[in-house]
Amino acid sequence: MLKSTFYCDESGNTGTNWLDFDQTFFVYGGWLVPDSSKNTIITEINHIFGKSQAEELKSKKFFKLGSSNRYFLKMVTFMINFRPVSCFPIFIVVEKAYIVAPKMIETFFDPAYNISLKDEITFDIKLKKKLSEIVVGSNAVKLFSTLIHDGNISLAQMKEIQIELARKFSDMPNVNHNISCLTDAELRKMVEEFQCKNNSRTLTIPVLCSLMNLLQKFSQNNKVETTIIHDNISGFNEWLDIIKSCFLSEGPDQVVRTEYIEFHSKLKNIKDLKLEDSKNSRIIQVADLLCGFIYKCFFKINNDAELDDIESKIMKSMFVSRGTPFIWDSIFSEGLLTKVCNAIGCNANCVNDGEINYRSIDEKFLNYLK
Repeated sequence: MLKSTFYCDESGNTGTNWLDFDQTFFVYGGWLVPDSSKNTIITEINHIFGKSQAEELKSKKFFKLGSSNRYFLKMVTFMINFRPVSCFPIFIVVEKAYIVAPKMIETFFDPAYNISLKDEITFDIKLKKKLSEIVVGSNAVKLFSTLIHDGNISLAQMKEIQIELARKFSDMPNVNHNISCLTDAELRKMVEEFQCKNNSRTLTIPVLCSLMNLLQKFSQNNKVETTIIHDNISGFNEWLDIIKSCFLSEGPDQVVRTEYIEFHSKLKNIKDLKLEDSKNSRIIQVADLLCGFIYKCFFKINNDAELDDIESKIMKSMFVSRGTPFIWDSIFSEGLLTKVCNAIGCNANCVNDGEINYRSIDEKFLNYLK
């Protein structure tokens, strides 16, 4: 089995502030590099960037250089076309303003809090995605982001979210009634979920777990044994130990598959998760460049700005022409998905479920009521 290392970093982390409109995306990813070629790859990276930056490559500074895209294109071309085994970019893109809505839906329709619901609703990702699309951008989402940010709100504020959320489902009697009838005790339990340390309410841990599952699928599909080298994360050592004990320990792999997700309880192809200072790792630095570049391009696309020729070429090389699945995933609205597909020329792969059918969603929801 091929032994490789996944060097990863992130871009756009704003902690518990999920509605930071100055940094609208969170990108988590890096490069999967064959161990046997590591030294050759580092030598070439140093050659490519030797004159562009002194000690450490950082995306925030690097992409302010006039010739940054040209250097980055040269690096991406080298990494993707490296032989005998290619280096693969693997990453997840999260639209932070959008993901507040799914988090709110997950909370309000969690049978652990909403006792009128059957446990089976937990795995109906398609239904909850539709419910999320309905409430995106609503006042309920803005109010709920305060709970994520602060870790606590009053019962009166939670009731205000309940009223706003029920109003968004006014065309769906079953959903509306379920939300309207939530008791004070159920609402208090929901608030208690967020009364935890700040780092437990950031996107870092859930998105890292999703990234590791994506890496597992790729590694399993390509018969690769992988070690993860992650840039140092201040204050997250306890969480990383929990992740390792849960996903990287011995035991049977219980896989949950739906139309939208494939989640592994044990990541059999991932052997270890380690931290390293990016100053000491050139490949972690180019993982930072990868995340910073993807963030930059998504920011432009979201603001209806055209990608330049080099940006477009790089995005297509990573999103369209790889010839293999499982190298990227996303959590963002269908509207943004359409924009991205158009910008990088992959309309054929763009999936849009069309207009929301409120009646059919409401009828399906009825099946989950006790």
